[in-house]
Amino acid sequence: MSRAKSIVDLSNLDLIDKSIFYGENKLIGAKLRFTDLNGNLLVEKVYNDIVYRRIAQERKGGVDVFRGSRYILIQKDSKQIPGKLNFENVLIQK
Repeated sequence: MSRAKSIVDLSNLDLIDKSIFYGENKLIGAKLRFTDLNGNLLVEKVYNDIVYRRIAQERKGGVDVFRGSRYILIQKDSKQIPGKLNFENVLIQK
């Protein structure tokens, strides 16, 4: 198991749409799931919600999907706890 290298402050996740920038590509979205090491869901956020939900529902040709996970430290209230980020990025190819 890889050790955590990043800290994510759960109180700042509402800024996610302003924090990720893919240039002019408006056809990308992502679902981010933050869990503790036992797999208990702490929070789920979606980047570019309208695009993500449309792409995730259609799943037609020309859609790239990348899934992954990373071990992280999660700042929750005044504590840092080990956790995991699971993500799914979706992209419509032009």
